[in-house]
Amino acid sequence: GDGYSEAWHKEAEKRGLPNMRTTADALPAFHSKSARDLFNKYAVLSGRELEARYEVLVENYVTVMEIETRTLVQLVRTQVLPAVLRAQEELATTVSATMAADVDCPDTQEELRAYVTKVHELRAAVDALETASHKEFKDQDTQMRFMRDTIVPAMARVRAACDTLEKITPGDVWPLPTYAEILLMK
Repeated sequence: GDGYSEAWHKEAEKRGLPNMRTTADALPAFHSKSARDLFNKYAVLSGRELEARYEVLVENYVTVMEIETRTLVQLVRTQVLPAVLRAQEELATTVSATMAADVDCPDTQEELRAYVTKVHELRAAVDALETASHKEFKDQDTQMRFMRDTIVPAMARVRAACDTLEKITPGDVWPLPTYAEILLMK
């Protein structure tokens, strides 16, 4: 079935099955007595080999998350923010020109205010992600949990802000393929 749906999460709980939703939740299972006993019983991995496998997987998870974080920050700073600021400037110019012509444009002014707010939300989200990504750790287990508990939600906030702006930014300004383009709907 679908291991991602809420229905499955409820079913797994009902059956008493472990339901580890993230890599950072699942990897510590390598430390369980049942895992050590199972791998040892069938001579698959010794205790030390199992621990080494765990360490490699944790290091890989942390490394991939660091790369994804840096990539997201760079993409937003070099592609998305410049584009939305151009769109913001165009909208502000429209408001200014309309008002200079002594024409009332409250809807467009409100649209500009709302757009500026969304751009600010994106900046705040990417700033928070970048700040969090510079934290130092004493060990990779702690860093893995930090990635799960702080970095992944911070990345989700950046994505949500980008998704909102994608919907309201003119297509000729938006620098990346849109969801509609990716799904070949446009």
